[in-house]
Amino acid sequence: TSREVAPSIGYGNSRRIDKMMPCAGRLAILMEGRVYVYSLATLVDETKDPADALVLLGTRMHQSNVIYFYLLPDKLITVAENCDVTMFTFWRSSDVSRSEYFT
Repeated sequence: TSREVAPSIGYGNSRRIDKMMPCAGRLAILMEGRVYVYSLATLVDETKDPADALVLLGTRMHQSNVIYFYLLPDKLITVAENCDVTMFTFWRSSDVSRSEYFT
């Protein structure tokens, strides 16, 4: 089976997808300079709203646009246009699903 979804960014309309990377049940998507991380299980579950799959907005509005990212089982690393490197260290265990950065 398949399910067609337009990834929600938590507000407004969907955006152009520039890059995707799956890891450990999550899907990181770079959309127009911002990184969003989704729960794959929620994203593909036909009984759930795709908007509920958004678990992390890995770029803040005041930060420079992200040009590269790498998703690991417990980390998200982003590189911005101004060469700032940010590492989010979450998901230390499979039981962790929320943090202060989650929307």
